[in-house]
Amino acid sequence: MLGGRWLWMAVLVLSLLAHGRASIFDEFDSGTEDVVPFHDREDLDQDMKDFLEWLTAKGMNFQSQVDVAITNGTGRGLLARRSFMPGETMLAVPPELLITPDMARRSEVGRAFREHGLDDCSGGEDSTYECMPLLAMHLTVLYYNESHDFHPWMKILPRKLTTPLFWSDKEREELQGSNLYNMLDGWTMNVEKLHRSTARVLGQHNVFPDLPKAIYSLKEFKWAYATIFARAFDVDGKSFGFSGRQRIMAPMADLFNHGDVKTSYTFNAASGHFELFTQQFFSRGEQIFMNYDSKNNAEFLLQYGFVIESNPHDYVGIAASIGNDQPFYRDKSLDCLRVLCATKEEMESGESRKILRGKQISDSNEICVYTTLNIIKNDLPHNVKTALILRRDEKRLLILNLSRYQRLLARLKERTKVHRVSDKSRSKRKDEDDEDDEDDEL
Repeated sequence: MLGGRWLWMAVLVLSLLAHGRASIFDEFDSGTEDVVPFHDREDLDQDMKDFLEWLTAKGMNFQSQVDVAITNGTGRGLLARRSFMPGETMLAVPPELLITPDMARRSEVGRAFREHGLDDCSGGEDSTYECMPLLAMHLTVLYYNESHDFHPWMKILPRKLTTPLFWSDKEREELQGSNLYNMLDGWTMNVEKLHRSTARVLGQHNVFPDLPKAIYSLKEFKWAYATIFARAFDVDGKSFGFSGRQRIMAPMADLFNHGDVKTSYTFNAASGHFELFTQQFFSRGEQIFMNYDSKNNAEFLLQYGFVIESNPHDYVGIAASIGNDQPFYRDKSLDCLRVLCATKEEMESGESRKILRGKQISDSNEICVYTTLNIIKNDLPHNVKTALILRRDEKRLLILNLSRYQRLLARLKERTKVHRVSDKSRSKRKDEDDEDDEDDEL
């Protein structure tokens, strides 16, 4: 009976396919209305319509893939115009439409950076941080330059951002007691420092006289910096002459909202396209989400300006430290790492208590400890390693010389003690001799 049922279903599927059904998954799309053509959508403003027309004129193929729509709860987002199977490409952005470190370096902004002795992001370092000032200034100039080819894209970028970087002091006080409170101060000071060392310097020379002077302001620099953090993608930087990862911006790809879904992206070095893939099924008419990574709410708020209630990836960081002036500092630090490496089973079985008696938890735990130390050592940037080696060698020299001086001082003290004893002995013998002489005279 079971075999007959499966046979009946197979016949039904073949019948559907024979009658021109594109996919058996279209059954799940029943009740979903056909998507209205982009430029006829009444809920899209003129800037968005201009942006979509610009993408079409640039030859980007997206019309059969996704649709821009205003959705409940998430605002502007992308809907699937067809069903997507796992592994399919949802979007491919051609290289001429990307904002990359290399593009910024070759622009007027990059040239201005070099002319005024600023870092133009050409060092090839293993860090996305190096290029942020150049990218931020480049994005600001693109936004204000209405004659630039990217202007239709720039017009749809949100100007009002909700990250705490733009909160009032009173609003920031609401974060007091959270991990983000101190993180935000450091982030703000860092952005202000980068602005002083780049945009303000260019403003003093007014290197772009045809553009409003607002492009050099802290307000615009913060907007561009935060926009890049929220909308850019980190990709392999080898295609741009970097050994590490670099940030790029891609039109349309930055319209995906976050969801706990299975998606991925890559920079195709062969074609130069930035490609986004799905690793799960999406039905026609369904909103397509992009996974912004497994972050806690503090990271989501700082980078994107939103939090997720009951975030399954949420956690609270606790800063714990052992003062290096404490007795047995090195042993205590190593014991802390042993606890961090301990498995759930080792913690529950009480094996971790061994460290209280100065013992190792287990062989596997010890391997984890020293593997972690080795990873930390190898992951240090070159300049940090150099500085640590310098400090270590200086410390060794100081300890070595201190030991020598301590030994020398001990010898001097011993000799001084011997001399004092000798002097006392001579003085005592002299006194005894004097007494003997007096006795003889008597």
